[in-house]
Amino acid sequence: MTESKAGLGPRLLATAIDVALGVAVALLLSTTTGTWFARRAAATLSIGSDGSLWRGPLPMLFGIFGTFLYGFPFAALLVSLPEGLAGAGFGKRLARVEVRLTSGSQASLASLFARWLIKWSGFLLVVAGLSFGNASFLGAGLVVAVLVLICFLASAARRPSLHDRLAGTVAVRRPAST
Repeated sequence: MTESKAGLGPRLLATAIDVALGVAVALLLSTTTGTWFARRAAATLSIGSDGSLWRGPLPMLFGIFGTFLYGFPFAALLVSLPEGLAGAGFGKRLARVEVRLTSGSQASLASLFARWLIKWSGFLLVVAGLSFGNASFLGAGLVVAVLVLICFLASAARRPSLHDRLAGTVAVRRPAST
């Protein structure tokens, strides 16, 4: 089986597929999970309360899309979890990309899960912050998510990404099956 490092194109395609799937799952769960997370956000951030920073038009705009916006991190974690358990989620499978050790051998569950934890640490903190009513976790999660995205974009052309470097993994392109 001949495998080469996955280029930026296949990795972006896999990401686009996973984002679209995450949006679909968030929309499907918006009346249940999304509503729960939106209520937790309102309580955690004191949205609309006197003395709160979360007053005015921005929270009202978030309120319109709140059940989707606050539920999306949870939906994204659900969609991404197969990558952390099997080395390729839905998007990576369709784009013929999988995660391997830098040696080329199959990655262990521990390596895959460590990579997933690093890659999705921001969303994990956001979900934890909303779930436990902790604004510090929520804020830290947003900062970490942006930093992980910046690290990915900064190293996208050079490969491997930060989460791959830290986990000792690499995204490889699988040959087309015959």
